[in-house]
Amino acid sequence: MQNLEENASENHADLDLNGAHPNWDAFTKINKLSWQMSFSYTLFIQMTVLVYSSIQLDSDEDNLAALTLITSLINTVALIGVAPLFAMSLVAGRQLGALRDLEKNPETTEEELTLKREEIAAVFGNGLRISLVVCPFMVMPLVFSKDILMSVFGQNEQVAQICQNFTRPYAATIPPLLLRVCADQVMFMFERTKPAMLMSLLTFAISLSIGDVLAFGKLGSPKLGNDGILLGCILGVYLEAICYLIYLKKSPRLSKFDFYDLRKDWSPHFNQLKDIRHLARSMVFAMVTESSMMIAINSFSGVVGVSQQATMAAILQFSLLAALLQMSFGQTGSQEMSREIGANHFNQASRMGKMSALALLLYIGTVLLIFSIYPTPLSMIISNHTQEMTHTLKYLAPIMFVGCIFDSQRYLLLQQMRVLGDAKKSSMISGVSVVLGIILSGTLGLHTKMGVYGVGAGFTLSSAIACIIIFSRWLKMIDPTFIENAKKNSERAGNLSSSGQNMFKTSDRRSSGGIDLSTMSPMQPQDNVNSI
Repeated sequence: MQNLEENASENHADLDLNGAHPNWDAFTKINKLSWQMSFSYTLFIQMTVLVYSSIQLDSDEDNLAALTLITSLINTVALIGVAPLFAMSLVAGRQLGALRDLEKNPETTEEELTLKREEIAAVFGNGLRISLVVCPFMVMPLVFSKDILMSVFGQNEQVAQICQNFTRPYAATIPPLLLRVCADQVMFMFERTKPAMLMSLLTFAISLSIGDVLAFGKLGSPKLGNDGILLGCILGVYLEAICYLIYLKKSPRLSKFDFYDLRKDWSPHFNQLKDIRHLARSMVFAMVTESSMMIAINSFSGVVGVSQQATMAAILQFSLLAALLQMSFGQTGSQEMSREIGANHFNQASRMGKMSALALLLYIGTVLLIFSIYPTPLSMIISNHTQEMTHTLKYLAPIMFVGCIFDSQRYLLLQQMRVLGDAKKSSMISGVSVVLGIILSGTLGLHTKMGVYGVGAGFTLSSAIACIIIFSRWLKMIDPTFIENAKKNSERAGNLSSSGQNMFKTSDRRSSGGIDLSTMSPMQPQDNVNSI
């Protein structure tokens, strides 16, 4: 333990002297990785293009309403389904940080490094095991979307049928999507965001071209309309998954990690799966509540009126760009923090968290505030928009976009709190605020004269409440001394901490004289942090 503490102090000094402007260095690194990661999330960009292309083919109100439901349902299913896999890069990222720290130590043996690499490589197989479990639960809502939309959300039969005509065949993309996410989490963990971005953009361009040709009957092909767009979307997901899997196998940067050796004994890596599962629970809970909020907003807007729902759809489609940024900056920041904590770089871990929050606020805050003041360009998203829609947009956009700013910060801080060991309490705060938001949106939107503005106000108020509460907790826990003490405290607990309870526990071979490959997932704050 003494060696570990001395090593941590040395790392503090190293990071403080690393560069004349460490905050700027952290800011630029976060920006680079986050923007590259956001451009790799082509599924959500695909949904925006889907709406635009479908409007060109058919712009009646039923089709517009169905498009809102299609994009909301697919995004919801995708986000909830892949949420457990996002934990892969956090758990294995901590192990990767520990590996890099070991590689700098001349006393480390090759056997220790090999075992640690095997442990890190096992995260891909554990991701596949989780995918086998979640896959059926992702497929079913897409296959039977009509019944769900009619019975649960009160949508009319014609709109629900249009939605199901798209989502049922699109369900075939779920298996390759899960494979792709397992692969991208490994790539993001190793900071290979640029290859991920390039492969995603290339496959997206190919699928977009195929969909455009088939939909509009170009180059002598039959005009398939929305079916052509659907085929392009499906082919794109399969092509992207294939490219990612090939990269994991062939990349020289990852040659020391055998991700595809699934026949080896898995039992030594069962604890890693439990760590991922433990962290994934809070992620799934958060995604379920957040997605429920978006579905509720769409549904409440539809009850108010079709034109109001179309206007809300335009705002939500634009806010999807903000969602892309909050996902990428949130994941990048938490991954960087996880790696730095694993390597005992506590100042740098704190710095990465702060700079990612600042960067996201600057980008999303600036853009959304501009469109809050001048929302007219958003009317271009609404085909054949009426004067009533333009008027609604003028007042609804500022309400919703202020809420999006709060919501983006809430999401990012929640991601970091998982790394800092406060997953359960922060997730509960976030979940309760979402339930409050749904109640407020329904009450203000459907039972007062506020109408669709009340729907938006409920979302904004609940997002602001959650953001402020979580921010107050984050301010205390992001301090580097707090992080270091939390890790030391958890390591003193040793075997008293069970698997899946402690994110800060990393192996220290030098002090124990043995080989301890355990790297645990988030600790419960009441078990460790409060005792500091």
